[in-house]
Amino acid sequence: MIPRTASLLVVASLPAIAGADIVHVRFEPALEVPIDGIPLAFDLNQDGVDDIEFVNWYDPTGFSYDQSRVRGVNGTQVGWWWALAPREFALGELIGPDAEYSSESLMLDGAHGAKDYYDWNDFGGYLGLRIPVGDDFQYGWFNVGSMHFGPPNPITLTLYDFAYETTPNVSIRAGAIPAPGTLGALALGALSLGRRSRR
Repeated sequence: MIPRTASLLVVASLPAIAGADIVHVRFEPALEVPIDGIPLAFDLNQDGVDDIEFVNWYDPTGFSYDQSRVRGVNGTQVGWWWALAPREFALGELIGPDAEYSSESLMLDGAHGAKDYYDWNDFGGYLGLRIPVGDDFQYGWFNVGSMHFGPPNPITLTLYDFAYETTPNVSIRAGAIPAPGTLGALALGALSLGRRSRR
């Protein structure tokens, strides 16, 4: 089981001055997570440690669930709602220390045949993130869409953009991006991601 790694070109709204608070990365075009059951991992704050992974799995035989999942890794946690369901934060809702988070693998969409057991927003919803930095946390969001069309079609899992607050222990609002006065020109950057084989 050899990890597969790649480099993904993205458009990044990079802070132009030191001390700017929010880093925002938008996928151009939106990124479709392959339907192969292999986690797609991201190092969001580029500290050399993966923070979050997504997986999309489809069983064409119909004997098992089709699933799209998200999981925080290496201490990162995802906003939690109930059971194995992540919380969808509304646009502008505060993501910070008062929210509940989970380290479990959470199900965005889960279906057996035409029956949806978990049903994330088809065209994009905000996940809340708590990313450890030493003894502190950075808070962020990830805009994700997951759609189930019913058999024989698999679930599609689409990643649109993410942002995080660079100042530790400072909350961020879902969908918040850097203020226009703090932005440099849009820059083409490279965001590392990794593919891992299923264990």
